[in-house]
Amino acid sequence: MSVPDLFLANVLKDRYQLQRRLSKKAGRRTLLAFDQETQQPVILKVLTYSQELDWEKIRLFQREAELLQTLSHPSIPQYIDAFEFETAASKGYTLVQAYIDAPSLEDHLKAGRNFTEDDVRHVLESALEILSYLHTRQPPVIHRDIKPSNILLADSSGNSPGRIYLVDFGSVQTLASRGGKPITVVGTYGFMPPEQFGNVACPASDLYSLGVTAIAILTQTHPADLPTAGLQIQFEDKVSLQPSFQTWLQRMTAPEILDRPESAQAALRLLNSPDLSPIFALKPSPPRTPMTMTPTQLLMDAVWRSIRSGAMFGVICMSAFPGIVMVAHPQMLIVIVSIGAACGVLLGSMNGLLVGILTKLFYFPLNRFRTHCAVCTKTSAVVGFMTGLLGFSTSVNNLYLSNDYLFTFKVTMLLPAILLIGGMMGIASHNVVSHWYQRPSVSLPDHLGKL
Repeated sequence: MSVPDLFLANVLKDRYQLQRRLSKKAGRRTLLAFDQETQQPVILKVLTYSQELDWEKIRLFQREAELLQTLSHPSIPQYIDAFEFETAASKGYTLVQAYIDAPSLEDHLKAGRNFTEDDVRHVLESALEILSYLHTRQPPVIHRDIKPSNILLADSSGNSPGRIYLVDFGSVQTLASRGGKPITVVGTYGFMPPEQFGNVACPASDLYSLGVTAIAILTQTHPADLPTAGLQIQFEDKVSLQPSFQTWLQRMTAPEILDRPESAQAALRLLNSPDLSPIFALKPSPPRTPMTMTPTQLLMDAVWRSIRSGAMFGVICMSAFPGIVMVAHPQMLIVIVSIGAACGVLLGSMNGLLVGILTKLFYFPLNRFRTHCAVCTKTSAVVGFMTGLLGFSTSVNNLYLSNDYLFTFKVTMLLPAILLIGGMMGIASHNVVSHWYQRPSVSLPDHLGKL
């Protein structure tokens, strides 16, 4: 794979000679380069600036560089450099790290390797030592995106089972920020613990992701494709394990934070314990009552949550106009805002019905969060945009016939209202779907069937 065309020059900063591209995603490229100063291969993570680039991604990228400067661990790629660049072809930000010549666990799986229980135990022991280093720093460092592609396993040699490396700190968060609550929801669906959907991460969140990673490589199945019961992944019938190790994985992937080991060190001690049953029996999980949701309840919940968002955004959209006309007609303020709320309630009802129907027809049982959210969000946004466009056309016609002297200004103010309507329906749909996936258990009664 050749070096991408984003650089016309073959060398960055008069030091890093570009060789080939390793990966590419959403404006971010990973390149293999040669450091002419140290005469060693290095990895360049390049974020190219563009109008479509979210500033939040730039902030996360720069935070990764800042954090890596403070880390020093043999199993974490060494930070070398970070700088902004500008060439005739592009402009952006580059992070330089030491190159680790080792495939990821995901690469091993794609190559057909079968991991034994002993292999996975070795991976877990090494990974827990790395997490112990990160979590005991001040403030603690939370990786937030542990998965097979972010754990490298060097080839074994002799009696050595191979060295483990933890990479890709682009989602990292320290607990010094917002009292332990991250600003951005990041992670990979299937490997993320339930609390990360609610913008919360802690050391136990990394333990959950590591446990799910172990299950994924043992079963050779993506965790999103495994059945669940009360958000607990059911993997036991997919692989034969020692009872103590199976129990350990169940505790690592417990939906409740307090049911997981309290730290990476504790998880490592329990992993090497000959019998985990007495240890875990000291802190049993509280009984949980499964919750069911009938089609009627599903529709009502979707409609109610969409109505709340619709009423709020309806008021916001219509409130743009009182500021224009209230000087001449102050008595119209309440009337216009009321109309906006009523329109928002009507639109929210329609959106809730749409989300409920799509869910009932295509997404029960709930086990495809990413696809479910994407379809409902985009469908609702399109419907909302078209509804707003229809209202816009009607308003333009009425304003034209009235020959209002503020015609041009009022029409201009209608444009953001259309975008707000489409965005409102998309946001409402995403919130509804996210709410269902965070419930302890959501299912249709058996006698109704599951599509």
